[in-house]
Amino acid sequence: KTSLSKSIFPNTLEFIKNYYEPGIEPVAGVIEKVKTEPQESLINKDKGGGKEEFKIKYEGLAVFKEDKFIGYLDGTQTRAYNFIINQFGSAFMDIGKEDSKTVFEIMGSKCETKVSFQNNKASVSINLKLKCTIVNEQDKKNIDNDKTLNTLQTELNKTIKNELTETVQYVQTKYNSDIFGFGKSLHKQQPSQWKKIKNNWYDYFNKADIKITVTSNITRSGEINQPAKLVGEPDED
Repeated sequence: KTSLSKSIFPNTLEFIKNYYEPGIEPVAGVIEKVKTEPQESLINKDKGGGKEEFKIKYEGLAVFKEDKFIGYLDGTQTRAYNFIINQFGSAFMDIGKEDSKTVFEIMGSKCETKVSFQNNKASVSINLKLKCTIVNEQDKKNIDNDKTLNTLQTELNKTIKNELTETVQYVQTKYNSDIFGFGKSLHKQQPSQWKKIKNNWYDYFNKADIKITVTSNITRSGEINQPAKLVGEPDED
């Protein structure tokens, strides 16, 4: 769902399955009670104020290793996690500076992960493909121009690749917990190698070489093909 790309919803059965299955660790959703700004009373405005109000924030995930909770990932890291495990639905993302952002709607994604083990080293190849559209352009970029569209596509790919890279490296170095299921993939792709190292997988997981590729297919939104401009303003190339 669009509003839930930074959270997860594993049920009890999924958690238990990942707890017992070799090569993957379980994760859990995170719920936080957040205080919001009190609203002025609509009934008696002259007294002002208002009672304390709270909202429930469902964002991030809890990381486990074996039978212990060991830490958290924030919302952005959880979005990267969802991309990698193919549980990403859709979301809005923006790139650019505050006054010139381009907003994308990522409508779908497909991630292929290949894990190999050679020369006493694990290697992970992550190939993420995105389907998205531009829904808002705050600058005066002409997104009907192929060169401009390719530039935006490159920036989006780079942004998401950085998020995935930083998240995987963070989990490797801080938690050394295979929540992504790389070991499970190795088990399927090289079962004989997995059999040899499965009892010592975490001696290799945190040092595994990670290669990430992100490609996107961006469609133009018919509503914003041409940027707004002032009367008399010259056209951009």
